[in-house]
Order: sequence, then structure tokens, then C-alpha cells
Amino acid sequence: MGEARAASGTDPFRVLNWFERLAFRTMRFVNQGAGSRIAWLWQRFVITPLVGQLVSRRLRLHGREHLDALPRDVPVLLVANHRT
Repeated sequence: MGEARAASGTDPFRVLNWFERLAFRTMRFVNQGAGSRIAWLWQRFVITPLVGQLVSRRLRLHGREHLDALPRDVPVLLVANHRT
């Protein structure tokens, strides 16, 4: 990254406003820094159950009995048919 900065002659953050710099640093902390564990817990225990509750009423599953008949070591491709 230092070579790219030296080649362009400018600091990449210089073109961003204060809010964009704050958002970038926050997301880097959450995704790569010490906040990644907190973000994982939030995703696992808050967001995933919430989305599951909101979506579960709208899901329809057809043909599951065909999956039960397959051996466990056979690879399976599941495809969603989105209708709006």
C-alpha cells in the first residue's frame, strides 16, 4: 500500500471527507480489528435470528423427501426460485 501511495503522491484518505474517513475506520475495526469478535456475536445472536423470524413465514420448501433419500456423502446443489 505504501508503494501505491508513493506512486500517486497523495494520501488516499485526503480525498475523503470526515464522515467517509470515520466510516472506513469503523468498518475496518469491525471487520479486521478487535471489533470483529463483537460483530460476529451481533451477527450470530441478533441479526440471524431476527432475519429468520421475518423470513420464515414466507418460505416454502418442496421436495425435502427427495433429499432424505440421498446418501449423506453426495453433493447437492440447492437453487432458490425467486418470485415477486
